[in-house]
Amino acid sequence: MKKREYDVNIVGASFTGLAVASKIESGKVLLVDPKPVGEDLKSARGTLLSFVTGLGFEDCVRQVHQKIILHTSNSTIVYHLSSPFCVIDGERFCQRLFQMAKADFLQATVFGFEDRRIKTSKGD
Repeated sequence: MKKREYDVNIVGASFTGLAVASKIESGKVLLVDPKPVGEDLKSARGTLLSFVTGLGFEDCVRQVHQKIILHTSNSTIVYHLSSPFCVIDGERFCQRLFQMAKADFLQATVFGFEDRRIKTSKGD
């Protein structure tokens, strides 16, 4: 990889890293992740519907819920929500966040940091 100077290096191109990158308004930003953006997500893929619609990401919504139902060995508990909750397509959501971010992406494994440089499987 050609060496470039970045003002911000973000390790992890999942929800949090992409959300941070999308809010940075100036400077060069680099996102580094061993997997393509949004691939192989392990975290929960749900949030408030108002959050998703506020971003204009309605195409990422898969289900909308007005209540949460928990089944235990002894009972069923129903929580009625004051705001609708939705299940999202995590990969699409991450790809949309990446489009908002004015960032470069490097698919690489991060090994650490040394002398203000990020050490990756593709070089510093």
